[in-house]
Amino acid sequence: MKVKSIYIKYLGLATVIILSGFYNVSAQANFKITDLKKEYQIREAIASPALKARLEIQRKFLADHHYTYHLANTSVSEMRIEHITGAKQLSNSAAKQLQLQMKYKVISPDALALLNKVKSRPKSTQKYYDARNDKYIADIRYQPCGDCWAYAAIGALEASYMLLNSISDSHTVNYSERQVLGCSGAGGTNGGFTNAAFDWMKTNKIRIADDQYIQDITVPHIFNSDTLPFEEVNCILWAAPTATLQLLDWAIVSKSGDINTIATADEIKSAICKYGSATAYFYADDLFQHFAGHGVFDEPEENYKNKGTNHAVLLIGWDDDNQAWLMRNSWGTNWGDGGYAWVKYNCASIGTGAMWAVATKINATVFPPITIQPSVQLTGEYISGTFFNPGSVLKSPNGKYELRCDAEGLWLRAISGTNQWSQKRPTPELYRNITQCVIIANILHMYDKDANDYTPFGKDCKVYKIILEDNGHLYTVDKNNAVTWRNWQPPRIRTKH
Repeated sequence: MKVKSIYIKYLGLATVIILSGFYNVSAQANFKITDLKKEYQIREAIASPALKARLEIQRKFLADHHYTYHLANTSVSEMRIEHITGAKQLSNSAAKQLQLQMKYKVISPDALALLNKVKSRPKSTQKYYDARNDKYIADIRYQPCGDCWAYAAIGALEASYMLLNSISDSHTVNYSERQVLGCSGAGGTNGGFTNAAFDWMKTNKIRIADDQYIQDITVPHIFNSDTLPFEEVNCILWAAPTATLQLLDWAIVSKSGDINTIATADEIKSAICKYGSATAYFYADDLFQHFAGHGVFDEPEENYKNKGTNHAVLLIGWDDDNQAWLMRNSWGTNWGDGGYAWVKYNCASIGTGAMWAVATKINATVFPPITIQPSVQLTGEYISGTFFNPGSVLKSPNGKYELRCDAEGLWLRAISGTNQWSQKRPTPELYRNITQCVIIANILHMYDKDANDYTPFGKDCKVYKIILEDNGHLYTVDKNNAVTWRNWQPPRIRTKH
């Protein structure tokens, strides 16, 4: 009787497994458009014939491989994959240099003190965690070009700031990826490095501005057409009054310090619990591009093996029962599950180069107003003792680059052949009234009409001289000619792909 009951028990289990497998295949084989969420049903109707044909092939692929998630016409489905990703990989030598830096990494006292103030955190031993339930994750963003590396960096800062300050209103936290894109030298609209963005922020004590004042919508989109004109991205160096988010520290999650390694599940879970999130690299292909939720994203290893990574995202949770990470993407809410996705552990190299960040909010220092002086036209360098007020221009000796002060702030740009400025985006009236720019006590200050003070290079950056070279490199030096701030990569006029 015992043997028979065991036989019946396992026979029943096998039947369930077989039926379950049949149901999964059947679910995709009998797929109907009405199975999609309503927003994807609407988008299906406006998909191009080429995309509809592609989706039909991919849905059959899912059925053949027993995957149950949905594919649809998402917000990025009609775009080239290289235009919506952009995470570049470090060379082996650069990765080894960074690994050596991480080997001797010690978390900064300021970051440690802030982390120690948090009394309640999730535990990495939990089988399930979703940071959205704690409401410490900012709203989903939409990247307009290949700048996912900047969106991942800012997303990590926002998550850290919200967790460490118990801010649960996602609508109130929105800092500018455009500032990182335009000023950091960590990359451009066709790709970059999240670690370099972090390093720029920390080394230069950069204050990140609120998106309301440096609007990301002004970043030019990359379209499929090769006939559309491309615009440049200006670097806005001055900080608006809301430029108060500052990175205190960052590091690679993997104990190995290797940015090309996939961090372990325990390491990523611990980072999410302690810092609010972990940035991670991932290989995004066209299956992922059309992902419309309804399950855990997964695909055969041959789809991504030996292909490296190309996309930067934010990991904000996990589900051990389904062996999946919760990913916050930057492709808008009309992708995945409202902009999020559950992705199988290790699928598509997810977790590669995972990094954590600690951010805080700081107050601006207010200096008294000073007497207004006329503008100046300079070449090569601007030395302490001279006002650099609105209308002032510092040009490189060859005339190809210029730093200009105007009523909206301080701008570094490459000059086109016509030597004309492109139209700037509108800003709130209060911040169109910069009246003075001057070096006081070895710090460059800008003042608006109400004597609000902005320090473009940071309140601790000693500036005796600003130098703009023929190659577009802008840097500051102190009285001993030691470099105190540098823009490693010049602004570039974008070219067609």
